[in-house]
Amino acid sequence: VTDYVEKSVRAWFRSYPHVQEDALVYDSNGFIWNNAADHGKTVRIYGEACQPHFDNKLNWIDIYENYQAKKPFKFYNTSTISRVRPMLSQNYPGSDDHRVNEQLRATAFINELKDYEKKPGDQLPNLMVMALSSDHTVGTRPGFPTPAAMVADNDLALGRMIEALTKSRFWKNTVIFVTEDDSQAGWDHVSAYRTTGFVVSPYSVFKHKISTNYNQVSMVRSIEQILGIPPMNVMDATALPMFKCFTDRPSTQTYKALQNQVPINQMNPKLAALKGAALHYAKLSLRPEYDHIDGGNDDVLNRIIWFSAKGKRKYPANLAGQDTDDDD
Repeated sequence: VTDYVEKSVRAWFRSYPHVQEDALVYDSNGFIWNNAADHGKTVRIYGEACQPHFDNKLNWIDIYENYQAKKPFKFYNTSTISRVRPMLSQNYPGSDDHRVNEQLRATAFINELKDYEKKPGDQLPNLMVMALSSDHTVGTRPGFPTPAAMVADNDLALGRMIEALTKSRFWKNTVIFVTEDDSQAGWDHVSAYRTTGFVVSPYSVFKHKISTNYNQVSMVRSIEQILGIPPMNVMDATALPMFKCFTDRPSTQTYKALQNQVPINQMNPKLAALKGAALHYAKLSLRPEYDHIDGGNDDVLNRIIWFSAKGKRKYPANLAGQDTDDDD
């Protein structure tokens, strides 16, 4: 990241630049899609570094029910980055709007994949960058699905797209990298400095957990090496590629998406139906800063989601393990 980002993180005096609206956050060497394009690779961007625009009167239910009825969703994406625009899919809605369900996005991608399969040769882009954002949730905000439903929506969409890719004619030369956005905003029971990372490919180690300490720059470096493009700076140049995730014995195994166990349209209750802590957290979820992805206070949202999942069970606010002073 840039010096500006390091000094502004958590305060964001100008803006929160997660959809790349603020040129001060852009690295001078550009993005990985610049690197790929500059070295002769084709690139397609799905929902990243852009804003979707559509009828503002539509709510989550409207868009979901229209999708279920196979009605077209009229929208367009814009980006402040000139080099992104020709790479940007206008069939896949930008990720920075909670009102758009992930099944709509997954279907858009799968339809594009089918179009690529109809074209002669291998015209599938060398690098595809995609954002699926509903797992951020909107807390318990009325008018939106519950956190569990939004995560189920996200999981199902990812599964559907992976299934489609594994059954396509491009699969033998494809690798999918998946990681969580802003994992520091959703701490787990072991560490705030870790998250999940998935590698899906005929050449990935099948159904195996790797415990090597990789990070997001390791993932970037791995992508660069597979594409045959150079690193962009000292960070990715010195990162450890994810060697242990791969094997030299390819598998023809295809994937089957598991159906969601939580209904995607399981909605948060209206304020009038709530009282006590449930009403308190629903009102917090209605704060305007949560209108956009990653817009609100992390700790507050974590407590809202905890209550949604665990009820009145005590929130783990205090350290449960050994505390050591490492400032020296």
